Amino acid sequence: MCLLSEGRNPLMTKEEIEEMLCQYLNCEKVIWIKDGIDPNETNGHIDDVAQYVRPGEVACIWTEDEENPFYAEAQAAYKTLSEAVDAKGRRLKVHKLCLTKEPVRLNGADSIDMVEGTLPREDGEISIASYMNFLIVNGGVIVPQYGDENDALALEQIQEMFPERKVVGVRTEEVAFGGGNVHCITQQQPKAK
Repeated sequence: MCLLSEGRNPLMTKEEIEEMLCQYLNCEKVIWIKDGIDPNETNGHIDDVAQYVRPGEVACIWTEDEENPFYAEAQAAYKTLSEAVDAKGRRLKVHKLCLTKEPVRLNGADSIDMVEGTLPREDGEISIASYMNFLIVNGGVIVPQYGDENDALALEQIQEMFPERKVVGVRTEEVAFGGGNVHCITQQQPKAK
């Protein structure tokens, strides 16, 4: 959704974007997830929906609650990834990562610094609060937390995905209120060999 949105790559086809990604990232295959969970602010950043855990393994948002505002996107992304194969034709291992039990709603909209071109915010609107927007760092994983009933479950699920790393939760509502989260606002660099 993000890479194909009108404001991101208006002069490129899906095939051209895929070719560029393979060239720049030295990969052989692109797996497309149809929809993100924030079509307006981020054009549906993938890091709110899915992330790689390690080669052949991905994490995907998940909920069985049909009332969750991200239910349809979570179900569709999980189905896509569960049916996908890697560049060598192997099925991916897909880890389910819960969503918040209750939608995270904006509080304090009047305190947000507005930047030209951003959408106005109103108290009570649903924020894009996803545990998937975690950040893998040297020896650890930093996981967004929202004061929600599922915060501990998200930490547990991510710890199972990364048993060799220390998983740490950090309250990030204010970041989510501005659009994005821990993964979005960082520029991680892979370790050089």
